[in-house]
Amino acid sequence: MLAYQSRKKKQLSSRLEGLRRDTPSDFPRKPRGVDEIPWYKANEFKFILVYCGPIVLQGILPPPLYKHFLLLHSAIRLLCWQETAVSHAMYAKSLYTLFFNLLPKYYGADSQILNMHNLIHIADDVIKYQCTLDEMSAFSFESSMGKMKKMLRSAVNPLAQLCRGYAEKEDFTPPSPKLQTTPLLCRDPSGQIKVRYLDTKLSSSRPDNVVLLRSGDVAEIIDIVKEQGQPLSFVGLEEAGRHL
Repeated sequence: MLAYQSRKKKQLSSRLEGLRRDTPSDFPRKPRGVDEIPWYKANEFKFILVYCGPIVLQGILPPPLYKHFLLLHSAIRLLCWQETAVSHAMYAKSLYTLFFNLLPKYYGADSQILNMHNLIHIADDVIKYQCTLDEMSAFSFESSMGKMKKMLRSAVNPLAQLCRGYAEKEDFTPPSPKLQTTPLLCRDPSGQIKVRYLDTKLSSSRPDNVVLLRSGDVAEIIDIVKEQGQPLSFVGLEEAGRHL
């Protein structure tokens, strides 16, 4: 049994690490193996839960546990997507409820803790505030922990130290530039043209060269063309092989 579990862990780590090359720049961290879970950041757990979990866990978890995980994944995906968050919130809540009710069957009676029960009410918050889960997510706060720790000099009056630290930062930090509303062109050291539009980077090289079209088709960017006086244009292929 131990040998089997060890083999599955290695297989899962291999799958996660295999995604590194194809993880676009929209994600702040690249996937790591499960041996590094004690050092995972919140965004890394989010990446597995919301995005790659169904892919990397298939065939790793036994079918009943895999389907149980899909209940959690499907619910959070519905609540994170703009087009389904509010309209499918009650369905997501039913998935969370089923996930919670099945916990003792797969993980024992002690698994039904308060944090797990609270999942059921996430959908209620989406309905109340009429926004996606991402728009009120606590994931973003985790990335501020390092900055807060640097402001603390000792264990005495930590709140006062934080207030002074943020006040100093506000006094001496220049105002942030306004977000660009037009694409920015740049070249990396290899000469590859890249386009950054707001927080999204597009490129004709991996991993930022795959896009989802409004038609629902997945396309690969082959080249980025900028002619004088003309709007930016992309040359590429659809997944099915048809030219864009």
